[in-house]
Amino acid sequence: MPTVNIAEFEDGFVIHFDTEGERINAYALASTLAGIADAAKAANSNINFGYDIEIVVEAIGPGSFRAMLRAIYKQSGNLFSGNSLRTVVLGLVTTFIYEKAFSVDHKIKIEISTDEVVIENGKDRVIVPRNIYDATRLAEQNPQFARAANSLPSSLRTTL
Repeated sequence: MPTVNIAEFEDGFVIHFDTEGERINAYALASTLAGIADAAKAANSNINFGYDIEIVVEAIGPGSFRAMLRAIYKQSGNLFSGNSLRTVVLGLVTTFIYEKAFSVDHKIKIEISTDEVVIENGKDRVIVPRNIYDATRLAEQNPQFARAANSLPSSLRTTL
């Protein structure tokens, strides 16, 4: 895998399911989509008080099964929320997925700077904006986020 820049996943990303033919196991698809949506909702509750998030399947591609996921934010009925919307939730979820996949190999290298965090594992390189990296650390403290994110299949990293 070449370099992946998490900043590109702020409001949407594509997951690929390599399948034989043009069908996919319904449980594999449903549990993956539900896990991503649950993790995004839990993370959003930590960083976007007063806003709800909905994860939608925006497009489905031909060949191997692909789903384009997009985050849609809606202001909830909280009149007292002065917080501004931070559209970093999907970047946060993908950061967690890559870190989880890389943690299997203990030879990872992490460089933290003011603007970004670079995670390297062999030829794999993931660039994470610092604000998303910090938000990921905060979201990990939410038990609902940890449960949802850890329920995702370990092979998901290769499908993003």
